[in-house]
Amino acid sequence: MNSKDYGGYQRRSVTATLPVSLQQQFMERATLRSEFCHWIRGETNRPELRYHVARIDGKETCIISVLTNIARNIETFHFTPESRGIIFTADATMAKKLNAQMNCFVHYGSNHLANSINMEQWKDGIKVGENGRKVKQKWIAATPGLINGIDLDRIDAVIFGEEGMAGLFGGVQGTGRGGRTGHPCMCVFVSTGTFNPKTVDRFALLDDMKRWTQEDICLRLTPSGTMDGKPITCTELQKLYPNTEFCAVCQPKTDIVRLIKKAIDDAEQPSIDASSDLPSSDPLISTDSSSNSSAMGPSTKSSFSSLSSWKAPSYSSHQSSFAAQNPSIGLPVQMNSSLAQNTLFTKLNKTALFSKIITRVLGHCFVCWIIHHRFVPLAQNHRLIVNCGLPDLRRGMSWINFKRQYISLLPAYHFCHGCGFPQNVDHEHFEPSSHNGYGRNCNIPDSAAAMIYALKQVPETWLSISQHFHLDRNMDDGNFANWVGQYIPNSPNYYNGLEILIWFIQNNRL
Repeated sequence: MNSKDYGGYQRRSVTATLPVSLQQQFMERATLRSEFCHWIRGETNRPELRYHVARIDGKETCIISVLTNIARNIETFHFTPESRGIIFTADATMAKKLNAQMNCFVHYGSNHLANSINMEQWKDGIKVGENGRKVKQKWIAATPGLINGIDLDRIDAVIFGEEGMAGLFGGVQGTGRGGRTGHPCMCVFVSTGTFNPKTVDRFALLDDMKRWTQEDICLRLTPSGTMDGKPITCTELQKLYPNTEFCAVCQPKTDIVRLIKKAIDDAEQPSIDASSDLPSSDPLISTDSSSNSSAMGPSTKSSFSSLSSWKAPSYSSHQSSFAAQNPSIGLPVQMNSSLAQNTLFTKLNKTALFSKIITRVLGHCFVCWIIHHRFVPLAQNHRLIVNCGLPDLRRGMSWINFKRQYISLLPAYHFCHGCGFPQNVDHEHFEPSSHNGYGRNCNIPDSAAAMIYALKQVPETWLSISQHFHLDRNMDDGNFANWVGQYIPNSPNYYNGLEILIWFIQNNRL
């Protein structure tokens, strides 16, 4: 900027989501000169988000019933006890109908007290009824006013009900609520293709949202191309991040796709008299019927009756360069410190998981635990791998050679060569708290390496792993070892082998 105009002071403007196409307008409105602007941009693409679009005929299918069925199916198939889900609705009326159907929490209007109570209960996963009865509830229905106001680690599903999308801005911000710990988040857009909300700002990129939900192309292309100026597909992202979740277009035969289709097939027809959908009698629900609330008070919890504002992590090996695409700007694009901190936070959460597992299994065979979920005490007559009940191993690579091969690919002093778990690097505490020693002095020798090797030896387990990480089912142990040892420094992921352990443990052993 012009130092003469601003007395020599620097100005910093912060925006959560700014597409490259609006950068020039932003500079003009903020009276900034491009030659003095330095842009720091994080990418929209995040590998842990899996996008789905559910197109329905609003005249034949009740959207409330579809939303309810999708939420129920995702909760049954995908959720763990820590999971929470959000449904963004077109207005307060839709939120009320979902509450009546699902007994979920709601957040809308200007009743800050009710919203605050609901939000705190939703975080705990327990809903307290008027009679004091408590039920488990993982879902909240909220108007788009809350799209920027939710900060929770384990949001594992984000569903949008028609106008609840609030344009591409709303879609990107809303899906950005999920997957913050690296756990896969199902992002589902339920659309009739006819929505045209009147209250959406002209910069909300409504046409881009319609293109996102109506075109049969990879569902990563529109948000990454529009927001980052750098379109990328699931397949391209997976080459950089093996844990990439493929969208429903790129991988149309997953269980989640099947369950979404079933949710539509099982949905009810629309009510002839919409007014017959009475609002819930829940005392925490405001009677305020205002749509898209701007109130940013805490949100609520949901269940079937049965950290400060966060930005999506930007990965150093995959950051966009606006300057390279726009030579007139002429300044490099860098990662800023807050984005780096989010990457660090993700890694430290994974380390905490390792600490928990090591503490739980210490003194027992890690392979018997990961494969059979049994705690077998370590003893001289129990040989690792050999006595762990695995299939015939004579045709493949020995586990010791497997460990040596992939460990040799890892950077020095980043991971313990005794077990394969992380070490502290540059004063960052990546080492699990329950891990001691290094190399020959490690207190859990061979643990991570042996678990990774064992998971591949069990056919049904290897099938699940190969499908999730998009690996060749017929990959031999040597090529698998080479893939396991791949590691991108300064990213939110550990090497591929540890990412397998994280995924398997989160889904099968917690």
